[in-house]
Amino acid sequence: MAALLAAAILASGCGSGATSSAGPTSSSGPTAAAGTPAPTVRAAVPLPPAALTEIAVPGGPNTIGITRDKVWVELHRQNSLASVDPTTSAVATYPDVHVHCYIAADGADGVWTTYHQGNLVTHVSAVSGTITQTVTIPEACGVGAAADQVWVASPSENKVYRLDPGTGAIQLSRAVDGTPFVVTPVGDLVYAAGEGGGGWFEAIDPADGHSVAKRHVTDVELVDMVALGFDALWVTGRTSTKLYRLDPQTLETRATIDIGSEPSGVAVGSDAVWVSQLGGHLTRVDPATNTATATWSTRYTFLAWPTLGFDRLWLTSLEEDVVVAIDLSKLTP
Repeated sequence: MAALLAAAILASGCGSGATSSAGPTSSSGPTAAAGTPAPTVRAAVPLPPAALTEIAVPGGPNTIGITRDKVWVELHRQNSLASVDPTTSAVATYPDVHVHCYIAADGADGVWTTYHQGNLVTHVSAVSGTITQTVTIPEACGVGAAADQVWVASPSENKVYRLDPGTGAIQLSRAVDGTPFVVTPVGDLVYAAGEGGGGWFEAIDPADGHSVAKRHVTDVELVDMVALGFDALWVTGRTSTKLYRLDPQTLETRATIDIGSEPSGVAVGSDAVWVSQLGGHLTRVDPATNTATATWSTRYTFLAWPTLGFDRLWLTSLEEDVVVAIDLSKLTP
């Protein structure tokens, strides 16, 4: 799923621009979730200290990207980029890379960043930390990357763009419902979300940009982060206390799982789905039963952007200026 563009989640995030006044069109899929268990009350238990590594990263660490040998972090308050060595926890900073919105890693040796104040998209070599490409896109904000494609959202133009990862050339531009912030290739499709018309979520074919499926608030709440796994698309959003389990192709709701206030991201592991909350909680969800099996508490007040890599779950806490790595094998379901 990078300023937290969920304005209600990160008050310090990017300005969203004018929200479209166009009303939503009809949405696909039912409004009720099939097979959804009743909400349960779970007592949060403290996260075991042995499971936690805390790394000081000044500058307001925010969105995360994982490359072959580093964890990359947007420094939201410094408008720049940092990396963390997952083995030594050493931190490096890259003040020449201007960032303020999102970052996305291609999983190998490249990091893409957006700087909406400068209409700038930047590619950074994960090996050298140097800038290799820059692209101009009006108010560039959301960015998502894979080995063969890069997508950027422009809230001011109400468009999403596909870029060639090798050259940065624009391969495709496509109008969306309005004020897009999230755009990311996941699996065979690209998922985009925004605030126009009260909120929308769309699955897009990356080859030609045609719409595969679309839904609107209130069928699915405003979407901030998505993850794919267990034959499902898992979605969290700022205005809901739920984790949504959707069909990846139709976006039909298969289940909703009660998480609690301010869910701030979702990640899919080998045997569970993990959801963070801004107030410092982390919840494990069993995808076989669509139930939350355990919740752990931490001291953090801005815990967000759960991202799996190097056998740990990485998160940031902007207010505490830390990157957090959690060894999930030390947590009992």
